[in-house]
Amino acid sequence: MIICVLATVATETGALTIYKQFLNAVERFGDGHEWHIFVADGMPVPVINHVFYHVCHTKGLDRMKFDFYGFNHKVKKIGIKPDVVFSLQNGNVRCKAARYVVYFHQALALSKYKVNMRDKFAKTYLFYHYFYPLYVKLFLNKRTYIAVQTNQIKKGFSKIFRFPLERIGVFFPDTDKIDIESLGVYRYEEGTSDFIYPATPFTFKEHISLAYAMKEAYRRSPEMAKKIRIHFTLEKGEMGEMDKYIVENGLERNFVYHGRIPHQQLLSMVKSCNGLLFPSMIETLGLPLLEAASLGVPVIANDLEYVHEVLSGYTGVKYVGVHQYDDWAKHILSCCSQQQYTPYSLPEDNSWERLMKLITEGIIQNK
Repeated sequence: MIICVLATVATETGALTIYKQFLNAVERFGDGHEWHIFVADGMPVPVINHVFYHVCHTKGLDRMKFDFYGFNHKVKKIGIKPDVVFSLQNGNVRCKAARYVVYFHQALALSKYKVNMRDKFAKTYLFYHYFYPLYVKLFLNKRTYIAVQTNQIKKGFSKIFRFPLERIGVFFPDTDKIDIESLGVYRYEEGTSDFIYPATPFTFKEHISLAYAMKEAYRRSPEMAKKIRIHFTLEKGEMGEMDKYIVENGLERNFVYHGRIPHQQLLSMVKSCNGLLFPSMIETLGLPLLEAASLGVPVIANDLEYVHEVLSGYTGVKYVGVHQYDDWAKHILSCCSQQQYTPYSLPEDNSWERLMKLITEGIIQNK
């Protein structure tokens, strides 16, 4: 069987991690098939039996050209006829195949969020929420199957695209096991209670809610509040509205801006902190939640379905509605005394083996 894999935009962050996990799955479970993987220049291309790589340029409008006719042109030039097309980039291509499997991991397309049109994030949200679903829908047909990471995304995809639930499979991604003993202790300022929120500078990540919560913390307990430090993986100036609120309310000492942090250092910071804060409104998975739970660190998170699903077996999590600022303050203050919970381990899940069965046989297996 000839299987074509679309991975030209899986060049960074989570998409690149999924691509690497997929290659590992092909090596373990992909025997007996011929795999043609379409990648961008510079992506990892390890040598694997029966795997062939083809470099394509699909940035900007070239992506649309590739999806509509570039892919067909490429396979004809290579001299193959795909039996299955597996896409790691949320959408499909126009071609003839017996089966299409799309790995969908774009939560913005499925989530409602009240965006300020003056916000720099507005264009991104409007594109992914309104235009992108129309584009994805162009390539859906009765031979298409969808692979997602969580039940929340499964239900959202089915609702937005009116797609049959029975043709959507849930495949939780692999998460690297953290070697707790190898993590050093991160030295925070002496005498402080330290919390961390590792998130990108988008308004839907709701950093500003933590500033509102700190104001409530001062109302509840000024002496404890002045010792609290909330650490962001942001540069100053990336969230202007929040920066202004912090200055206007005298909260400058409570917030520490680190910019981007190397992953190993971030894990040390999480291990050594009083708690992970996670008010984000939109996530596909929320990997920092799992990392904190696997270290036994207290978690205070938005009371949303994705958090409950990801941390369903962890006792160290408190769920708080994103705009319940006084409750955020209460739980942050309660975590100022160092607490530790039994580290959380995900149940064993043969998700990549099951996904490979969907790709090669068209069968969706439950866990």
